[in-house]
Amino acid sequence: MNSPQIIHRLKELVEFFQAIPNRQWCTGHICFYGTYCALGHLEKSGRSDEELREVGKLINEFLVTEGLMLAVHKYDLRYLIALVNDDDLGLADKFRWITPKERIVNVLKKRLEMESDGAV
Repeated sequence: MNSPQIIHRLKELVEFFQAIPNRQWCTGHICFYGTYCALGHLEKSGRSDEELREVGKLINEFLVTEGLMLAVHKYDLRYLIALVNDDDLGLADKFRWITPKERIVNVLKKRLEMESDGAV
């Protein structure tokens, strides 16, 4: 994907996640009593595995830039969506993003800033 496509994709993802009410989010599970983690919300919306890996790749590029990951994750990039959702990387402490929704939306917004600034 080229930069305009990435920017469009990131904006679409931010809008998608922002539209989900806070009460419909969970951590530690893909689905838990009618709530979902970010990965679960994407799967529920019918996104393909390829699309999920693409989201993971975009998230990974931000995490590497912030020093939260040492290198590009070589395994299942979908896993990174869950790491951010569940705050397994300390985003609440570093950025004060407390809820899973805040973490996912803000990581995607920061990644959008990187793309817009030509930092990637």
